Amino acid sequence: MEKSVKVQLEEKGYAVVRGLLHPSTDLEHLKTAYSELIDKLSEIYAKMTGSGMPENNNRLTFADKLCYLTGISHGKAFHHLDPVLSVLDKSYTWDRDLPSAQLPEMFDLICNPAIISIINECIGPEIYSAPLFHINIKLPREQLTCMEEISIRYHGCIPGDSLIYNFFLGTTAWHTDSYASLADARESNIINAWIPLTESTTDNGCLFIVPGSHRIELPRSPFPEDITSMGVPVEAVPGDVVFIGHNTLHCSLENTSNRYRWAFNTRYCVAGESSGRPYLPGFVAHSNKKPSRVLKDSAVWQQMWRNALENISNIQPLPLPQETSLSEAVAISRYWEEKIPGPDAWLNLNK
Repeated sequence: MEKSVKVQLEEKGYAVVRGLLHPSTDLEHLKTAYSELIDKLSEIYAKMTGSGMPENNNRLTFADKLCYLTGISHGKAFHHLDPVLSVLDKSYTWDRDLPSAQLPEMFDLICNPAIISIINECIGPEIYSAPLFHINIKLPREQLTCMEEISIRYHGCIPGDSLIYNFFLGTTAWHTDSYASLADARESNIINAWIPLTESTTDNGCLFIVPGSHRIELPRSPFPEDITSMGVPVEAVPGDVVFIGHNTLHCSLENTSNRYRWAFNTRYCVAGESSGRPYLPGFVAHSNKKPSRVLKDSAVWQQMWRNALENISNIQPLPLPQETSLSEAVAISRYWEEKIPGPDAWLNLNK
């Protein structure tokens, strides 16, 4: 009998649940909505730069469109598309006139009953959707080269020095999710649900995980030279979900194929524990004690994020997790807990 996800997380630091989701009903809506968002942003940035849209835009693949958007925006589009990491970049800017990247379809996937059921088994029924989620797309080298050429044409250089460039499009370096969180969240029971939207294979940049690394004392950086030999590739297809512990060491491989790899990942923790991003809006996704606290309206979630990002644009720079002590992190989290006790406070943040 296969061990439970909870036991696998305790023993290996990760677990793969095959076929947990239905690709057409659980994933296609997000893929369609995100593709439409890329189209809208491309039109906006094309006007900003005077570049115009490609003549064959209607025939371009999703990856080609993302390549073009990244090039003409010099990577800045990802400040908007994925603010969770980008807000830590000193060059972070927020444009309130851009269409929201916190899509209703994204909220629906975060709240998916099948995923919540697994999280319930692992950490209990008081579940908080931590404000840490990412869209990860690994482009083939040919498309990365094309993107760089577009960026050079309109901006004079490639966006390779941007915090987001490799994380979102290229090879993601070895890390634990806890390392990117404020220190008071490093012992929180946070679980990452990593959800492939396309097939994720060894040649197109799948996850690479060191089993049991959550139990090993490793230096934060640099990691041992032989760390790669300790890892295993974790291939997955749409419908599968990979659950990863907060302190499990992982990376993603280089995409050496001619196919892009697309995934979404989101985090959950016990309600009341530190999420590591107190200045960003999480929400109660499930509760037996206080079911009325569960957020069910994606429009409210979307507005919470708009208000939070507008606020952050006025308080930059944010404290970097690696440069913030435990006592400082505790003080930061306490400040935000008192300032923002729930969704209503986020909605009234800038009034």
